[in-house]
Amino acid sequence: MSTVEDIGDYIKDNFENKYRTILPSKAYTIIRIDGRAFHSYTKRFARPFDDVLMAAMDHAAEELLKQVGGAICAYVQSDEISILASDFGKEATEAWFGGNLQKIVSVSASIATNAFNKKLLGSSDVSNFEFASFDARVLSMTEDSDVLYYFRWRQADTMRNSVRSVANVHFSHKSLQNKTVKDMLGMLQERGVPWEKFGDKYKFGRFFYKDTVVEDITYTDKRTGEQRVELGVERRRIAVDARVFSDMSDLMLPGKPEGGNSGSAREVAEEMGANTDEMEEETALFVDMITGRRLSPDDTEETEIKEDRVHRESGATRAAKSVRVL
Repeated sequence: MSTVEDIGDYIKDNFENKYRTILPSKAYTIIRIDGRAFHSYTKRFARPFDDVLMAAMDHAAEELLKQVGGAICAYVQSDEISILASDFGKEATEAWFGGNLQKIVSVSASIATNAFNKKLLGSSDVSNFEFASFDARVLSMTEDSDVLYYFRWRQADTMRNSVRSVANVHFSHKSLQNKTVKDMLGMLQERGVPWEKFGDKYKFGRFFYKDTVVEDITYTDKRTGEQRVELGVERRRIAVDARVFSDMSDLMLPGKPEGGNSGSAREVAEEMGANTDEMEEETALFVDMITGRRLSPDDTEETEIKEDRVHRESGATRAAKSVRVL
């Protein structure tokens, strides 16, 4: 080893790269980010649900959608964020960090940690601020049906935890021992606190996806001071809604683990008395995203998506479409 470069190559080849893992290409990647020791961290927040905490989690999910290469959507519940990404698109499209597992988990956890703490620190509703941290893990899938299985699984867990969270506020630990979710629902109903009356985001989690809207924009011309309207402007945004993922049962493949359907989110929701029919239209959008890659990002340019960002057209086109507001 005569040079520093030789030593560097030796270290990299024999130690640094020895356990490096590269994910399969042309596949779905799911990154699940979890709050570290959140069971104790969240004790100072409101129960059963805290809107300040949820807003911080949602902000972290939005930042991940902006920064994770190939990100399609995000599902948020409790202290957990699931990011679905892919390298579908052009033949030359590469996965985020070339599929380097170490970089994907470390950077995604860092993004979530930074975004969550920044949002929480800026909230006037939080006193005695404590920094939170997140870890991450990665799953690689090639089948659409397995992706749907994953989201059904996480949403079924969401709804069960939601019921337990409400029940834990109104009943003692002892009275809830050996009680099923259905038992807890009945107990809450008798207590006059029906779980069904809580908002969808508390029951089903939040689903974020990239979207484009076309609308007219009113602005003030800086040169003339005149107010103008720009017609048909495209605006990129991150949209959010609540939905039940188990509407996609027709995409399930045979040969899955026995009893795989028994824990589906739709069945759990219907068992809990939820009105799942009203979410079917939104769920159809999720099917399109998975099977048609309709909302897959354009890998030819990296665009920062913000709720209020306006993508303006060329000056000539904009002038032709603008009108003076009298």
